[in-house]
Amino acid sequence: FIITVLGENPFDSKLDEFYSNTMIKDRKVRINYISTIEELNSCHILFVSDSFKNKVEDILNATRNHPILTIGETKGFAKKGVLINFYIEQNKIRFEMNKNSFKDSGLKVSHLLLKIAKIV
Repeated sequence: FIITVLGENPFDSKLDEFYSNTMIKDRKVRINYISTIEELNSCHILFVSDSFKNKVEDILNATRNHPILTIGETKGFAKKGVLINFYIEQNKIRFEMNKNSFKDSGLKVSHLLLKIAKIV
C-alpha cells in the first residue's frame, strides 16, 4: 500500500513512524516522498502539499480517473478537484470533500464521512 507525499513534507518523520509496522489490506505500507509530478508513479494515497498549489491542475490531470485518494491542506484544493482537503476553522481541523471528484476516481466513500464533511 503506497502513500506518496508530493512537495514539502509537513509530517516530518511521523508518517514513517506511524506506518512502520502497519498493514492495510494485508499489505505493508510504503511511504514515498517526491518533489516533481514526473516522479508520481502508482500510489493509493497522494498528499499534495501547499508548495504545489500552483500545479494542482497538472497533478489532478495525472491522477484523474485513477483510484488515487488525493488529499490536501490548502484553501481551494477541494474546489479544484482534490478529493479531501483539510482546513482550520474556529481553531478546529475540518475537512471538505469534492463529491464529483470521488465519482470520477471510482473510489467509494462512506455516507457517514459525507455527513460530517463540507461538500464542495
